[in-house]
Amino acid sequence: MNDLFDNPELAKRDTGIAKAEATNERIVDWLRARMVELYRIRFASHGEVACVTADDARRRVEIAFDIGAFERPSSMNFMGSVFRKGWKKTGQTIKSETPGSHGNEIDCWRYVG
Repeated sequence: MNDLFDNPELAKRDTGIAKAEATNERIVDWLRARMVELYRIRFASHGEVACVTADDARRRVEIAFDIGAFERPSSMNFMGSVFRKGWKKTGQTIKSETPGSHGNEIDCWRYVG
């Protein structure tokens, strides 16, 4: 069941993420641009092994909320959309360092434009 439409749960999740992205479009666009910048910096230093993660994205958006660049939304579901456009999984995972994540494995992402 790799097709999104063959799996109602995946279709429901994707619809929810798309709605959260549309509701928070300014934040998502800003955060995607920051992730591209970070990836390019890491690529310049580390080459093909460079990547960014959801933890990187979360740290940057939390700083933006803290300094008042954006109002904190009631839900952080938009975070699921940050790597949907222009990014590819590297196949590697790391343990999340986000408090409350319980050290869950998260994907590493490479910018492909």
